[in-house]
Amino acid sequence: MKRIGFADSPRSTVGVEWEMQVIDQQTGELRQEVGEIERALVRNGQPHPQVNHEIIQSTLEITSQARTTIDSCMRDLTDVLRDLEKPLADTGTTLIASATHPTGDPHAQTATPTEHYDNLINTAQYWARRILTCGLHIHVGIEDVEKVHPISNAVLSHLCELQAVAANSPFWRGEDTGYASFRPTIFHQLPSAGIPPQFDDWDEYSLAVNQLIDSGFIRSAHNLFWDMRPAPHLGTLEVRIFDTASNLQDVAALCAIAHALVEHYSTQLDRGQELPRHPDWIVRRNSFASSRYGLDTTVAVPVGDSVELIPVRERLATLLDTLEPAAERVGCVSELANARTLIEGTPGYERQRSHFERGGFDAVIAGLRAEMEAGKPVSV
Repeated sequence: MKRIGFADSPRSTVGVEWEMQVIDQQTGELRQEVGEIERALVRNGQPHPQVNHEIIQSTLEITSQARTTIDSCMRDLTDVLRDLEKPLADTGTTLIASATHPTGDPHAQTATPTEHYDNLINTAQYWARRILTCGLHIHVGIEDVEKVHPISNAVLSHLCELQAVAANSPFWRGEDTGYASFRPTIFHQLPSAGIPPQFDDWDEYSLAVNQLIDSGFIRSAHNLFWDMRPAPHLGTLEVRIFDTASNLQDVAALCAIAHALVEHYSTQLDRGQELPRHPDWIVRRNSFASSRYGLDTTVAVPVGDSVELIPVRERLATLLDTLEPAAERVGCVSELANARTLIEGTPGYERQRSHFERGGFDAVIAGLRAEMEAGKPVSV
């Protein structure tokens, strides 16, 4: 068996990928301008290293550098947003960040013409052409490849809490879906997306990836769009569970949870402690529950032959208490404190619904624009 390589990466380094939508400044509708924006940022023949296109030309991703603290990542993202100001103004566009555009028509979007996306569309067809969703992805460095899957499985046991606190996609094609986070329902239609398998070790993962490549299902591990996956070329665990956040403060809070969570479980492994691992069917139950009900759901936690149902806000509060020592070690105490405001305050999906009740979809778009500009939540 060919063992997949895993790049050297310093422990608990962190990098952020924040996806958002390009909209018309006047109408709030999606605009297919990412290619034009990218071309405007070319300097000396080189594209902007922290601005990336996605499969749909109305979806833009900005990234941080690999850093040691969340605060440094946020400064990177702020700098990129500043770089984007002129290209956005020149095209009459602006940015919002919602995991689904409230009224966007997926049939009216233009696919980005790259070999990677062409292959995906040729394989997945309808669903690949309709992936009008945005996520927030956090890479955390892991210094030992043998730690990757124990940590990944442990983090996956908190999928319900992570998905619930980030839920930010109640609307789809001009309709209230009844979900707090509708993005997974759309994105998981891709054949290589969804909840990841729980591997025992790196060899089992390598075998699975090699067999999927040999079968023609994927071309590389990069084609696996799981909610959480190793990034072998970077030496990181990539947490992809989160809906994209509408403002920089919420981005930082969600990143702090992921950053501290990986560091917490890495420390437990160092101490010889056994990490939690929930059965697949519990993980799937919790994924649906948080997607549907957000912070109003319960987490199913295995206890012997049964399960205990815990309110997700309660389990999140306990988790944040647990993560405080890890947050101190990786320097994200203040960002983790902001995560408590997400639990105790009004989450993204409820803010969007409140704006809709006040003034329909125009108010939803206005609220999302206000959050992007303010860099923090804006309530009705």
